[in-house]
Amino acid sequence: MKDPARSKTMGVAGRERVGRYYVRRDMLDAYHEVYRQFCGRGGLSVAAASPPR
Repeated sequence: MKDPARSKTMGVAGRERVGRYYVRRDMLDAYHEVYRQFCGRGGLSVAAASPPR
């Protein structure tokens, strides 16, 4: 960017957003829940999840 002050402001805002919305533990918990739903109890079987031949 040509405006260093705006660039710095946007960088700070971006880092804050990442800190709020992409917390590692929360993301891992969300992925774990998806896997649990589809691979765990009552989830899809491998045959049901496979593409048709």
